[in-house]
Amino acid sequence: MTDRRSRFRALRKVITTSSAVIASTVLIGAALSASPAAAASASSAAPVAASTQSAAAATTGPLTLIPSGSEWQWNYSADAWADEWQSPTFDDSAWNSGNAPLGWGPDARTQTAPEAGATRKPLSIQFRTDFTVPDGVRLSDVELSFRADDGAVIYVNGVEVSRVNLPGGTLSAKTYATKAPNATVASRLRTVTIPASALHVGENVIAASTHLNWRATPTVSFDAELTATSEAAPAPNPVPAPNPVPAPEPVPGEQPGAGDECGAQGYLAPACGALWGAYTIKGDTLTSAITDLEDRVGRQFDVTLRYHDFSKSTHQGLFPDSHEQTLGQDRTLLFAWQARVASSNTDIRWSAIARGDWDEYIDSAADRVKAFGEPVMIAFDPEFDRFDKGTMAEYIDAYQRVHDRFEAKGVSNVAWLWVSTGYLGAGNDDKIASGYPGDAYVDWVGFDPYNFYTCNGSNWTTFENEVRGPHDFMVENGWGDKPQILMEYGTEFDEANPGRSTQFYKDIPSVLQRYPNIKALVRFDAGSGNSSCDMRIDNGAGMVDAFAKAGLDSWVNARD
Repeated sequence: MTDRRSRFRALRKVITTSSAVIASTVLIGAALSASPAAAASASSAAPVAASTQSAAAATTGPLTLIPSGSEWQWNYSADAWADEWQSPTFDDSAWNSGNAPLGWGPDARTQTAPEAGATRKPLSIQFRTDFTVPDGVRLSDVELSFRADDGAVIYVNGVEVSRVNLPGGTLSAKTYATKAPNATVASRLRTVTIPASALHVGENVIAASTHLNWRATPTVSFDAELTATSEAAPAPNPVPAPNPVPAPEPVPGEQPGAGDECGAQGYLAPACGALWGAYTIKGDTLTSAITDLEDRVGRQFDVTLRYHDFSKSTHQGLFPDSHEQTLGQDRTLLFAWQARVASSNTDIRWSAIARGDWDEYIDSAADRVKAFGEPVMIAFDPEFDRFDKGTMAEYIDAYQRVHDRFEAKGVSNVAWLWVSTGYLGAGNDDKIASGYPGDAYVDWVGFDPYNFYTCNGSNWTTFENEVRGPHDFMVENGWGDKPQILMEYGTEFDEANPGRSTQFYKDIPSVLQRYPNIKALVRFDAGSGNSSCDMRIDNGAGMVDAFAKAGLDSWVNARD
């Protein structure tokens, strides 16, 4: 693409310091991950089965401890969770209250959305309710049935008993659900078994946190029902407390991955692994350019990248064009939306976008993306830190203007990418950091690592050397909860040492596993054999095969 060639005519220093979301209320099948600690926690109170009181007045048979539609205390805020919020002793009197289903959308009896029509919402909602276990009964067959968008964790008396569609490890208010269940899963209400020893006579507390997979989700619903079978406890003689009930085997369900933590989570990001993508326009058509390369490397790309401007040009400006709409049916489209008009090679000042001069183009793009309907990624003016279009404050204003115009149009199928060069020298690290639009506006952070070598006379670098510094910079600046994308990457070919050239690709899968926040990477296939800066995939012996083999690794086949 002619408007991209200028990036390789300008020398850049090498960096050496180094899925379809359903828009409907879903029912999540809860995969039980009960902890043996649940049984131990009951030792602090009289276990249900150890009651010595008369059962004459106690109910026997089926017992509903929490009926569906019950009243719950709830808290919905972007603030950090209060300490011990899931504990039975936590004071939730300052929280809101309402009857289930809670959430927003047509199914919700109690609306918990922060404001009507808001599309940029906090990620998690916390719920609490208490229930009473009658004295003089023995409980068995304790079952919890619940629905919650998109992921959920459940606690009984402060002990976690179930987690679904969430990563392992410590959760927080900023934890994304690892997926949004499809329509099949949404039609099922799953049930998990709770050890009877987790309950005690008297007041008990159920606490839950639900988590979104994407902030713009139009509907959320939470409800739960707790049932058991009761029978009269033995009387009049006391009986010993039972041994702790072993945690049951997990109920089959959707798990986030191999059980270990796999980095930051976010809209369109795989729970574990990375999306494998490419940019190329080398073909008879813009569609066949991608499909021909896929045939050559033996797999379909997860992400396809195209560059667009602020114009009404059929392919340059009016995205998604017909080729993208074809490719986007089973690939994620990534639009690099540049603040420029390509036909006249004219940059657009960020201040002009921020004050509304280009709203017509923004609103038109929002309408087209919304009508397309499939999840897409948009990076507004990627590599903003190398342009002279205004101050970083003006860049932020322009980015937020574009984002907010899309939200005003009700567009909910966009993951917003904030992408810099990743070059950290000569004070550019501060420049990048000062251009961050804010957590509420950014779903992914990214950078463009290149092994330029002969392009600018720099030393040869490995894939890991290229990504380490920018990756760590992103984490250390407070963006460690954002998935990262290499929106462009590439390498030169060293004719004097072909082995280290192919090793660049061979290293990619293992390096990505060491940097699990990197959730997507897009190979920038551009240049020619006659160029002094040849960034083609096929720029030397064995390079296509090495790239193809790296793309077959399971870590970069996260959608399988």
